[in-house]
Amino acid sequence: VSGKGEDPLARLEQQFETDWGRSIADAIGHHEVAGASAVLVDETEPMAHRVWGWRNLERELPTTHDTRYPAASLTKLVAALTLVGADRRGDLNLDRSLEAFARSYPRSTVARWRRQAFARWRAHWPLQITYRRLLSHGAGLDTHGIGHFGQDAACNAVEGIILGRPGAPGCGGVRPRHPPGKRLRYSGGGYTIAESMLETETGQAFGDYDTKHVLVPYGLARSTFADAHPSMPHLARGCCRGDCR
Repeated sequence: VSGKGEDPLARLEQQFETDWGRSIADAIGHHEVAGASAVLVDETEPMAHRVWGWRNLERELPTTHDTRYPAASLTKLVAALTLVGADRRGDLNLDRSLEAFARSYPRSTVARWRRQAFARWRAHWPLQITYRRLLSHGAGLDTHGIGHFGQDAACNAVEGIILGRPGAPGCGGVRPRHPPGKRLRYSGGGYTIAESMLETETGQAFGDYDTKHVLVPYGLARSTFADAHPSMPHLARGCCRGDCR
């Protein structure tokens, strides 16, 4: 990647500027992003780490090597690793259908959702929805992203995300849109269902199971599956195109 004594990220910055006509720092300013971090990894070993800007623009707190970022949809990779590992461990079967799961756990949130969402002509779809299809976005479900719904705790909870809450704007639950296996449709809701199924099968909270079997073994000691909270140390405050939340 680089010669002896040469900073590999410096070469990366030079290549970025050549390809895009501006430096990484200039690109951060152009897109009105408060700050950023970059880590260059060779195989599995981090080689260099550089930071730019602010982790909290309003409080003028600079980005540091300890800055923690809310990972948003990147958590799906971690969730998928968790579920694949659970299959290899024998804690679940990636090919188990939603129908079989609902029959085994009739009082679970996912079983209630299955009865609610697949009436009449969709009744056979749960036979074709498996963990694999949930993880590959091939289950035909909607609910693109899983965000937060103000102070509505009932809708923010896993049960509220899956089942929905009548009368709550944007809280309609996860719904089937296409026959399973016929087309890809990005679905954060599908991942929430898969995570809820693992919780039911193992009797453990998904975040705890993930921490034990993925984050800790991979050395991600500062990472967590919990929601970002201002009390977390070194937390970056989201800022994109000038809109800081």
